[in-house]
Amino acid sequence: MTVNANKKVEVRNTISAKVGFKTPAGRSVDFGQRGARRTLPFEELEQSYYEPGVEYLFKHGILYIEDMSVKKALGLEEEDATQPTNIIVLTNKEMEELLKKSAVKEFNDTLSSMSKEQKTNLAQYAIEIEIDNMRKGKALQEATGIDVLGQISNKQDTVEDK
Repeated sequence: MTVNANKKVEVRNTISAKVGFKTPAGRSVDFGQRGARRTLPFEELEQSYYEPGVEYLFKHGILYIEDMSVKKALGLEEEDATQPTNIIVLTNKEMEELLKKSAVKEFNDTLSSMSKEQKTNLAQYAIEIEIDNMRKGKALQEATGIDVLGQISNKQDTVEDK
């Protein structure tokens, strides 16, 4: 798929950490926090994408592009895809629904399709919203090594001590 070199592409940080990269031209592109957005010309993004570290950021869903034509042009999605299938990044609302309302099977199926970074992001969000589902908490711990339920308990104990 061909994309106009001057097309502006919005890129979003999906994790709770500062992320950034340098373009081949030497320009720094920084994303200060989760949800931070930057707009780049497609040509500059495409040139940057071929650096292994930058490619990793996109392939693992740390940085995310909504525009399907751009994702296809970069090889992040299949040419015939109509919605994301390779890189699935959940919004806070989607994560909350998955953590609080979904069936355990649906939760486990979704969890197994996520990148390591997105699993970690989901575990951190589970702690933030203090989930109370033991099976989902254990599944997150197995997938990430983060003791979600233990951290929620510690968080609650700290609040009670104050």
